[in-house]
Amino acid sequence: MGKITALAGNQRTLYQIDAFADKVFSGNPAAVVPLENWLPEDTMQHIAMENNLSETAFIVKEGERFAIRWFTPIAEVDLCGHATLATAFVIFRYLEPDTQEIEFDSRSGPLSVTRKGSKMRMDFPKDIPQSLSKQKGKIDRVIGGNTVAVMKGKDDILAILAQARPARSTNHVTAFSRVSRPLHLHCSLCRSLSTLSANGSG
Repeated sequence: MGKITALAGNQRTLYQIDAFADKVFSGNPAAVVPLENWLPEDTMQHIAMENNLSETAFIVKEGERFAIRWFTPIAEVDLCGHATLATAFVIFRYLEPDTQEIEFDSRSGPLSVTRKGSKMRMDFPKDIPQSLSKQKGKIDRVIGGNTVAVMKGKDDILAILAQARPARSTNHVTAFSRVSRPLHLHCSLCRSLSTLSANGSG
């Protein structure tokens, strides 16, 4: 835990938390900055850049809920799981130790974290995939296989394959940027064509 100074000269507390860790200097580190009101966006970005961690989370209490925003050293992002858990730990441990459930509002929608003893459980915002069948041919060329169905969520694309086969040695994210904005591309083997067809994903 350290101190940072905003451009106006007011001190604010910064916590650095290792998520998914059972000892120091392990896990996935994130910075957490509780605020009374939002700082200017460029100030938060500069703080995240100086922290130089994968994510810095900023929170503001709004009624009974917390608004949360996440910044990498170069940009604001829509969602970050480990930084949210780190933020929940700060709230449970330091800010509101009697609280058992935290409700967050974010750019990706509402999410919550509950605790039971020393364990925490997080519910992510829903990401309902949509059919991307019009791009099926392009995706086949990228992964080198015949796909049964292709679906796109907010940050991920799922290609369902009819049979297991090694994908081409291609950078999927770079290659797929020609189809859409850069996303994570996942491949999965279809176990039941009838189920897939019944769900309307083909």
